[in-house]
Amino acid sequence: MRTLKLPLPDTLKETMIPDFMERVSFLSAHILHVALREEESVIEVTVDQKGDADAISTAFLKLSSNAAQLRRFREKEMKSNIHLTSEPVHSKLSGDDQMRTFYDEIEMELSHYFDQLFLNMGASLGAKQRRYPSTISKELMEKCKYHTNFPQNIYSVFEIPHDYQIIDDIREKHHGFLSEHFQQAGRFLQPCICYHCYEEWEGKTYADYQIMTAAGQCFRHEISWKVDPLRKLEFSMREIVFIGDSEYINETRKTLLENTWQCFHQLGLSGKVTTANDPFFFYDDMDKANYQLMANSKYELVAVTEKKDVSIASFNDCGEMLCDRFQIKGENGLPLYSGCAAFGIDRWVQVFLQTYGRNRKNWPEEMLHLKEGSYAAK
Repeated sequence: MRTLKLPLPDTLKETMIPDFMERVSFLSAHILHVALREEESVIEVTVDQKGDADAISTAFLKLSSNAAQLRRFREKEMKSNIHLTSEPVHSKLSGDDQMRTFYDEIEMELSHYFDQLFLNMGASLGAKQRRYPSTISKELMEKCKYHTNFPQNIYSVFEIPHDYQIIDDIREKHHGFLSEHFQQAGRFLQPCICYHCYEEWEGKTYADYQIMTAAGQCFRHEISWKVDPLRKLEFSMREIVFIGDSEYINETRKTLLENTWQCFHQLGLSGKVTTANDPFFFYDDMDKANYQLMANSKYELVAVTEKKDVSIASFNDCGEMLCDRFQIKGENGLPLYSGCAAFGIDRWVQVFLQTYGRNRKNWPEEMLHLKEGSYAAK
């Protein structure tokens, strides 16, 4: 294991540093850790024994050159209750709780509570319920263009061909699997839920708005040393997806944001709502990120935890883009507008537990009030 000290680019604007650090992590699969040393104006990159220091340094210089030419707009804070919190949030989970890869009864109870909360929130707006597969086709992936915007997150599905010679080879000769035993299945583990909704609406014409909600397991290929209870490879998500005219999209997104913030605040959780952008991988796409920030097309609810701030919900105005790709039109023959709200159920559970712990006696009474309200888990 070795540590490289690479110079922080002099021309890199402060607002670009978090994005830049994120991209440094992807310079090599042999990177084990990345840390900023502000006092030395260097980035420490820890690599394993197989890591090529020269290749990483060269890639770092190229990344620095690209980053120095770009502007990054700051997020705008729209709401905050952080100043109302009398004490900072402290983790009340043991080390074993943090490391577990499964849910026990407490976490399952909270997961159901939050999912039902958001399901009812969608139902109050007339959302139809759906249950979709956990995979998406190659054709759907290409139409949504997730693979070009966020290639670093994709999991592909592989399969063993229905071929006797290959099956026999696995059973008789190798007593295990080799890479040549597999072929691509032409499907991908879903990184989000909403693409299924667009596929269902594809090619149709609607005289009125449409709104649906679905939940499921999502999968994103994260850097291994960044995986923790708040950033998982597999996680539960509920989405509320809607199409219609621009006024309907704006009003529906606003309603979902306000209702979610109200529940968040009532539960005594600490955080803020900010403008945000998607984590586009390539710097060539930074214009898209800046547009999202300037146009307020993406809001995130960011919870404050002991170790880091984390986004637990997003509220997105997608404009005409996805409806245009899927040929989803209004009566005038033009593409409709679309939007969605996405809730990271696992993150809500972890933020809640890090705030109140696992003893139900310490949980807020507001949970009971929410259960009796219009968005409550029944």
